[in-house]
Amino acid sequence: MKKFLILTVVFLLASSVYADTSDWTKYFKTKENSEEFVFSPICKQEYNQLNKSDKKYYQQMVKINKLISKEKFKKAHSIYNDFIPIYMSEVFYYVKNEKYSDAIICMCKIIDLNKEEQVLDEEMLMSDLSMLYFKNGEYNNFLNTIEPYKNNKNNQVEGIYYMYSYAYKQLKNYDASINYAKKIENNNSYKIKAYNLLYSDYIALNNLQQATLYAKKLANIQPCIENYAKVILFSQSKDERLKYCYLIADEYINAGNQKDDILALKIMYNDIIPLENEKIANATKKIKGYIELPDYKTIFDNDYKYMTPLEAYTRCKNFYAAINNGISKYTGNDLKECFNCILKNEKNTTDRIIEEHRANEQNLAEQRKLEELRQMNANMQYSNYLQQQQNYQLSRPRYTNTTVTPLGNTYYMNSYSY
Repeated sequence: MKKFLILTVVFLLASSVYADTSDWTKYFKTKENSEEFVFSPICKQEYNQLNKSDKKYYQQMVKINKLISKEKFKKAHSIYNDFIPIYMSEVFYYVKNEKYSDAIICMCKIIDLNKEEQVLDEEMLMSDLSMLYFKNGEYNNFLNTIEPYKNNKNNQVEGIYYMYSYAYKQLKNYDASINYAKKIENNNSYKIKAYNLLYSDYIALNNLQQATLYAKKLANIQPCIENYAKVILFSQSKDERLKYCYLIADEYINAGNQKDDILALKIMYNDIIPLENEKIANATKKIKGYIELPDYKTIFDNDYKYMTPLEAYTRCKNFYAAINNGISKYTGNDLKECFNCILKNEKNTTDRIIEEHRANEQNLAEQRKLEELRQMNANMQYSNYLQQQQNYQLSRPRYTNTTVTPLGNTYYMNSYSY
């Protein structure tokens, strides 16, 4: 009896964790240039030719494949423990769901199993593991895992160089990060990523000149407010900063919404005008005698209530464009005369827009007055209508009396109201 119980336990264990050493690679095969396994079923004739043990094994493979397709990996493991295709399917599942820690555990298990079964390329598996470490933010493990294979042809590519650069940046080894980023900066697919890495690396090393250089490269191939701001942040050239301030303000004003309009005017008022006025002051240092320096800040403070944000910003650009044109052409009293002419034109512009504003206000006031009159007329007509309805109700008969009077064989009906 005791012997029977032992045999029963062994049978149950064998059925729950199948440990047959048959060649499962006949049924699970990898896709070309991939570690993903695909089940290859056999036809009925082939199945009938199998012996009893092999048929049972094949049925287990079929069941495992169905469980894998349903992502029921725990049940699949209960049928065949330490089975590479199950673990590999789990890796793909975890990567798809961005559960990289779980994917790493499965990949490590695959690498251990593969040392005995040798069905997959070891270098490819280690490369996959290093990618998982990178995705999971384990940059030291990424570098240590890929290090033995870094000189192999498959790893001499821009994508791997980028990962090296990014990993070294995260580990604050900025010189190594720069070294790998420069290997990809001439590749069109990686230029933006390379320039961003180099920009931040040089900032970390306090090399602001190089940081500005790569900020300008970024702004050139990816024009946007964020990259323009990077140039302004560390550039030592006031002309360069002014150029990119204009570009940022242009982006905001062209967005066409109230929030961005306000941002555009802030940049104009706090950044563009001071830099432009400084250029004017430098250009007039050698002029003797009194000179009225043009300043759009004064104009804006007086006239902003009469202009839309787009009008105010466009006027600012035109104002300083005329001034810079004068500075490039004239000096001394000729420049003074040029400034006076520009200021006179601006005064005329101010008078015109104020007059237009007043005319618009008057027109709006007249329209409001007409609307009030139309409303009063409508109210009066409605009041008259109500009065007519009331008079009708008061004047219409309220009661009717009918009498029937017989006269011979004829009846006469008489009705009257009161």
